[in-house]
Amino acid sequence: MIYLNNAATSFKKPECVYQSIENCLQESPVGQFRSNKNNNSIIDQCKRNISKIINNTSGKIYFTSGATESSNLIIQGLNLENKHVLISPNEHNCIIRPLYNSYNSLNIEIMECDKFGLIDIENIDKKINKNTKAIFVNHCSNVTGIIQDIEKLGKIAKKYKLLFIVDASQSAGCIKIDVNKANIDILIFTAHKSLYGISGLGGFYIKENVDLKLVKFGGTGINSQNIILDKNSNEFEVGTQNILAITALKNSTDFILDKGLNKINQHENYLINYLFYMLRKNNTIILYTDVIYEKGPLLSFNIKGLDATDVAYILENSYDIEIRAGLHCAPLIHKHLKTIIKGSIRVSVSYFTTKDEIDLFIN
Repeated sequence: MIYLNNAATSFKKPECVYQSIENCLQESPVGQFRSNKNNNSIIDQCKRNISKIINNTSGKIYFTSGATESSNLIIQGLNLENKHVLISPNEHNCIIRPLYNSYNSLNIEIMECDKFGLIDIENIDKKINKNTKAIFVNHCSNVTGIIQDIEKLGKIAKKYKLLFIVDASQSAGCIKIDVNKANIDILIFTAHKSLYGISGLGGFYIKENVDLKLVKFGGTGINSQNIILDKNSNEFEVGTQNILAITALKNSTDFILDKGLNKINQHENYLINYLFYMLRKNNTIILYTDVIYEKGPLLSFNIKGLDATDVAYILENSYDIEIRAGLHCAPLIHKHLKTIIKGSIRVSVSYFTTKDEIDLFIN
């Protein structure tokens, strides 16, 4: 099988991930603050690795079940009632749906962008008003692969004292992120994509002094005597932690730090640009990116006269090539691209994808 659906879940994983999962399953069960075993070290080590990848020097990392839970905890904890927020057209439903369903009176405005979804930074100032609370941005589109300039966007957020919230689900682990340089207040990540972990784990980075109330309650293994929690409590990690997935993520991030993010990015960037230039030669193919854009490890296209789902079926059943077709849980960008009815064909690579596999796919 040729696997080109890494934007959904990466495969293959580093060998150390498989071994760490087996070892973890064979050891006695542990949980954060819930045993006499010194198990916090694996959690702390994993958080330190994530911090290195995003250059976190003073904020905190919290684990959740994934980017979706992180987004819900954040959006519901920010007190956005009667506020105004700006979002990009590239947002995933893990951002869109909590925003549109959590508040009765939240004014959500989509920022202007070019034909493929690159935000028009020059016109953002005109959309900011006295009620504007936050800017939400998907760092790397899970549809087009286009990367937004988060450092420029972060400067605007800082200028107007707005919260800057970045969804790095597609970029964490393969694209350089500096939460300090980009003035990021909250960054959302998931383990099972370019961080090479397994599903069921994600989390968020939050800068010091960002006011985020708790909206999920339960056991934390510490301060169990406190039934009523102080509003400044930081007990976001509720319930037994997913130690298996945290162990896998600790080892996968060891792999990323050992290889070097630049090396990973260079390999993926070479493959995706090679794929782009080869597909561009075929006049039956409609691409949803262009030469001028900085690209992540994925791109979308359609073939004239064929449905995206038919192409995916043919590739899988006739050639044993797995890609993704559809709306990819990102309806706003598909509406913008005029592909909202049938979606697009998405190809996504990883560090473990080879040029030979891309050549076979192109053929």
